[in-house]
Amino acid sequence: MISLLLVDDNSSFRKALAIFLKNKKFIVDQTESGEEAISKLKQKNFDLVLTDLKMEKKSGIDVLKESKKINPDTEVILLTAFGSIPSAVEAVKMGAFDYLTKPCDNQKLLLVLERALDKKKLLSEAKSFMQKPKVRFDFSNIVYKSKSMKKILKTIKKIAQTDITVFIQGESGTVKEFLAIAIHRNSLRFNKPLVVVNCSIPETPLESELFGYVKGAFTGAFTDKKGMFEQADGGTVFLDEICDTSPALQSGLLRVIQEKELRRVGDNSYTRIDVRLIAATNKDLLSLAKQGRFREDLYYRLNVIPIYIPPLRERKEDIIPLAEHFIKKYSQKLGKKPGQITPQMEDTLLKYHWPGNVQELENAIEGSVALAPSNKLDSSFLLIDTDISFLKGVKSSWSFSVADSSKDSLKGKEKEHILSILEKHRGNKSKTAKELGIGRTTLYRKLKGFQNDEDVSK
Repeated sequence: MISLLLVDDNSSFRKALAIFLKNKKFIVDQTESGEEAISKLKQKNFDLVLTDLKMEKKSGIDVLKESKKINPDTEVILLTAFGSIPSAVEAVKMGAFDYLTKPCDNQKLLLVLERALDKKKLLSEAKSFMQKPKVRFDFSNIVYKSKSMKKILKTIKKIAQTDITVFIQGESGTVKEFLAIAIHRNSLRFNKPLVVVNCSIPETPLESELFGYVKGAFTGAFTDKKGMFEQADGGTVFLDEICDTSPALQSGLLRVIQEKELRRVGDNSYTRIDVRLIAATNKDLLSLAKQGRFREDLYYRLNVIPIYIPPLRERKEDIIPLAEHFIKKYSQKLGKKPGQITPQMEDTLLKYHWPGNVQELENAIEGSVALAPSNKLDSSFLLIDTDISFLKGVKSSWSFSVADSSKDSLKGKEKEHILSILEKHRGNKSKTAKELGIGRTTLYRKLKGFQNDEDVSK
């Protein structure tokens, strides 16, 4: 659960907001003063801080400054009256994640908190591989049967021990990061850091995270800080979803590739670095380049060794071996005897289109292993809906309608909200359930209910 420190000197407002956030599964610690908030920050690490801007003695700005000194990873959101917006904007420049005007809309507040948590998670994931065990990669552990995967692994083995740039393309869920790990850990750099960077992080934080900064570069830059490229010196940097980078950031990346040097934010000099670059995208980067939405010269610098991972629906011969692998994995994890896939379940697995690819298959198998009471697995325990098709972000002819007479009812609003989140994640039920804060079983029950509503209305 997410820990949140709520700071506001308006007692009734603070208590009402605390109740709302607790109902949304946040662990809320509240206080009425900036002084006490700073004291709590010194005693405990919080994921988020939600603080009023205007308070006596210690203001929200003071809380922000101290929070960033104590734990830079804690995201701070400010609450302010309309007339204090300029001060709130200045606070964002100082490191606050965002600000909201009072009285704040609860749904907008949840959205801002969610975005702050997403940023926190992305930065955490980007740094996590610095602590991964430095061992060689065993290719025999990769589960596959298709000719396309065999060809991909053959290419990886050939180029892994070179320093050549690799460009991995494929839909979300095709585990592009797994191949990046395989390349790094089979290279001559395997005992050096592999730093994973998700380029979906907003531009300004990503620039300072990648390239670092010098003291005084911006408000809140109290000391010099090495960026991820410098932390990976001698090793590998994996830039995931590089399609999301801004033109300004692309210029910096181009210099890293061409000149093997970077400039920290606020610095006038360049720093030499030695890293291998692996990039990945789930979009057609060449088309984006032709449209002027991505630097064409950077595209060609990245596209030295292109590797395309086909979606799971195009390599169906991999589905059953992967499913059996995941059954063994999660049976062991749950202390169960590995179940056998029934012919009915095998047929379902092979006919389903798997919009979330390998990641969705793994999630589905994990759920079925957890739910199945015996050692036989059949489709009744497989949490996928074969009636729903989200292929390349387009709904099938069987779809939900939210423009109905019940739209203004509580159930109608819930339906509209759930389906919008489902479409946002292109039909991925696990991600949808996680964002909604409900279990996957609950999500499937609600979706089935929506389908029944459609059938009745026809």
